[in-house]
Amino acid sequence: MGLRMFTCVVVCFVVLFGFYGESSEAAETTSYFVDKEKLPFDAPNGIETDRYWGVHNGAGYRIEVPKKWNGELVLYAHGYRNAEVKELTVDNPENLRKYLLEKGYAWGGIQL
Repeated sequence: MGLRMFTCVVVCFVVLFGFYGESSEAAETTSYFVDKEKLPFDAPNGIETDRYWGVHNGAGYRIEVPKKWNGELVLYAHGYRNAEVKELTVDNPENLRKYLLEKGYAWGGIQL
């Protein structure tokens, strides 16, 4: 199970961040930010999970893997937010999340 967990985390990073490139010009002109204090999250009631979160290249992310993981991963990306809101957040897809975890799927989400 340890190797599967490691593989899941590596796949999440490759998929979520592998194609994300940031030009120095874009970085200088935006004032978007991630509040790292808001990234930690709890497991849903009655479901044991391993949870990972952080910021990579200015994007916040969350990854959750159930203890009874089936080896499959679902990537979650929520829709567009108001351009005036400069804080980038990562939401947990609550109903979908519970369903996925109960079925043994891991999920990962990011906000660019």
